[in-house]
Amino acid sequence: MYAPPVTSLRDYLIMDDKAFHQLLEKLGLSWQGYARVRKGVKKNIHRHMAERGIKTVASYLEKVEENGEFRKEAERRLAVHISRFFRDEDLWKEMGKDVMPALKVACPEGVRAWSAGCAMGQEVYTLRMVWMIEKENMGVPTTLEIWATDLDADILEKAREGIYSAGSLKGVPGKIRNSFFVSLSDERWMVREDMKKGILWERHDFLREPIRDTFDILFLRYSLLTYYRESISASVLARVMENLRDGGFLVIGRRERIPAGFDVLVPFGSSGCFYGKRLQ
Repeated sequence: MYAPPVTSLRDYLIMDDKAFHQLLEKLGLSWQGYARVRKGVKKNIHRHMAERGIKTVASYLEKVEENGEFRKEAERRLAVHISRFFRDEDLWKEMGKDVMPALKVACPEGVRAWSAGCAMGQEVYTLRMVWMIEKENMGVPTTLEIWATDLDADILEKAREGIYSAGSLKGVPGKIRNSFFVSLSDERWMVREDMKKGILWERHDFLREPIRDTFDILFLRYSLLTYYRESISASVLARVMENLRDGGFLVIGRRERIPAGFDVLVPFGSSGCFYGKRLQ
């Protein structure tokens, strides 16, 4: 295993790719998933090292291996919170056109959704917007409840506030932006207060913490299937699928793939993002 030499304070502020790869290996994370975002993630690890007074990469890796609480904090620092409104545009078109009408038939009284790894909340609010738009066309169930979870409590608090920079709303059409957001200034917008109803924000670690609830639709996008090695992602996916009712929908990212062996999941639609869970 590679352990880079550390000879100065400057070295303690730098984790090269070989050392970063070693850290990912220890935590069961995917180098391919982190390759494009590693620069920013490394900075988070550097801050963690500085906060804990750890001056060598080798010492940091040793701490990760030996201390469970430290390992969890390292995982939190490695979490990627990149998201945007209406990410994978075809997904949201298909959501309104095909998935919501199907949910209306299966769940006429209301839908329960889980957004796992919701980050800053853009996915949650996008779902809410699409539902409210389609509600006018009577193509959706009466109510929509969303359980929005993330490992980072600080990120969740920002998501709960629902305040975003003007730049982060670039993917939101002007008509939708003006309908569902309130301008706070030239640079900041806040989602309408009624948009926040029916959303429960909660810290949750889907890797380790089971839940007993059952959901009609599960968003598991750009988290488990992107950043974890398949040996871990397949195991966790099998467990969380127990929380998706038969006939419900799993939603993944357009560039993500379901691990082999999940015959219970059937592709739905043309976007490549939806899978229906077979009736058992």
